[in-house]
Amino acid sequence: MGRSVAIRFAKEGAKVIIGEINNQQGNETLSLVEKTGGEAIFIPVNVGDEKQVETLVSSVVIKYGRIDILYNNVARMHKEDARVHELSTAVWNELVNINFNSAFFCTKYVIREMLKTGGGSIIIVGSPTALVACASSDAAYSCSKSGVHALARVIAGAYGKDNIRANIIIPGTMNTPMIEDLIKDEQVKTALENAAMLGRLGESNDIDGLAVFLASDESSYCTGAYFTADGGLTAL
Repeated sequence: MGRSVAIRFAKEGAKVIIGEINNQQGNETLSLVEKTGGEAIFIPVNVGDEKQVETLVSSVVIKYGRIDILYNNVARMHKEDARVHELSTAVWNELVNINFNSAFFCTKYVIREMLKTGGGSIIIVGSPTALVACASSDAAYSCSKSGVHALARVIAGAYGKDNIRANIIIPGTMNTPMIEDLIKDEQVKTALENAAMLGRLGESNDIDGLAVFLASDESSYCTGAYFTADGGLTAL
């Protein structure tokens, strides 16, 4: 989803900075953006490391002078995630750091720059698991995504009068690499499809238009809000 949104942002005229821990994937995304005629830079970064995030933000400001949009897309699931009493502290800490701390680090340093330049739009990708108990056996993932929901709303409340908006996109079950092992089981895939009113899994580009809307002035009166693109999953 992050790659798809990066390409769409570039098509809309944004100068895109791709922050990615995997060099191959980062360079592939950069190449795809450039093939569309867009402008992008790939900066390798582990967003679970605060110092690396600080360096990333500084590099962007040196290059472009400002940051107007932050799209926080990082998320990971773990095959050893479990119900609370069965969950190891190591898995809990790993997912909290990747899914939640990374959002805190990115917003912390980007907000400092947005305050200097008159505001901006922060978009955080959340999860239905933070709203309903659709993944109650994945306690660490669900709780970490609940954290990013709260972070966005805290930011919206604290910085609205500084013209900094923060909103949450909630995708449904998306046909992305994060669940590719899970949906190899046709029964599981069918069950996930049937859980959505539209009867299908989401695709990466199902998020693009919503991300562009929230990044743009078209959504200038939207902040602290949940925007679902989940095929009706959370409305059932």
